[in-house]
Amino acid sequence: MTNSLEQKLDLLFSKYEKLQASLCLVNNIRDPVITDSPLLLATAQARSTINGFLSRISEDDDEIKKLSLLLDEAWDQLMPCLLAFVERQQLAAFDQASIDQDCEHFQGILPLDEDGLLPRGMHHAGWSEFTARFGQTDRRHRQTQGLLAALISLQNAGCKRAYVGGSFVTAKENPNDIDYIFEPQGMDMSKLEPMLDRNNYSANRNARGYYGIDGGAADIKYLRLNRQQRTIFDCELIDLDDTRLAHLGPIPRSRFVGIIALDLGQPLPEAKDFLPYCMWDNAAASMPDRLHN
Repeated sequence: MTNSLEQKLDLLFSKYEKLQASLCLVNNIRDPVITDSPLLLATAQARSTINGFLSRISEDDDEIKKLSLLLDEAWDQLMPCLLAFVERQQLAAFDQASIDQDCEHFQGILPLDEDGLLPRGMHHAGWSEFTARFGQTDRRHRQTQGLLAALISLQNAGCKRAYVGGSFVTAKENPNDIDYIFEPQGMDMSKLEPMLDRNNYSANRNARGYYGIDGGAADIKYLRLNRQQRTIFDCELIDLDDTRLAHLGPIPRSRFVGIIALDLGQPLPEAKDFLPYCMWDNAAASMPDRLHN
């Protein structure tokens, strides 16, 4: 093999490995909520380009040029989208030192960003605005009814505010559940449905299945740390310090997101459409008839 051919193959494999490293990074974005985003579409195209790539390697100069051009095209499509994604996460990057700082407050719910996430801050809203934004599909409507039933019990026990975060307040089509916490100050816990009281372990462990919600009473620091922080990459699966990704700059592990603050000082509607366990698709069909009457 001539030095010229070795150099061409070395360059080809260098392109291939850089593209593979970038695909690995994208593939380990944790739970992307917009599945047809430009980044994921470009990723699918790049993955198609490198499928079978190794089996096509030869010493034929024309084939090497063809493969090199295919890698260049995939790179040119993928990298602008990946760079833009990383830059957005850098702007919203989670900073442990700022956890105790007060976040920005908004009256109403701001539009979701390009990644389908709420901009950082506290978005204050009433029930009707919340459901208009996040309860539009049949599944999401069922989930909001489970949350509503829980909020009515909280309100009856004197709760003034609850917070909703997680995938439900994103563009994700089918959230698994609704993550929430509530302020316990001034509440009469004896009036609270036992399943909503984390101190009542035997009852509380059924809350997620019954209502389709996950959470409980917590302070503001817990809220900021666990509801306003979203993991970007599954870090244990990839090396974020890979030198082949140096062109992306520092890659943050997590970012800030917004959270909905629901005012329970105002009357809530009845949870007319709530059926216990009905938000779980695989369980709804097997529920006893009495739950559907």
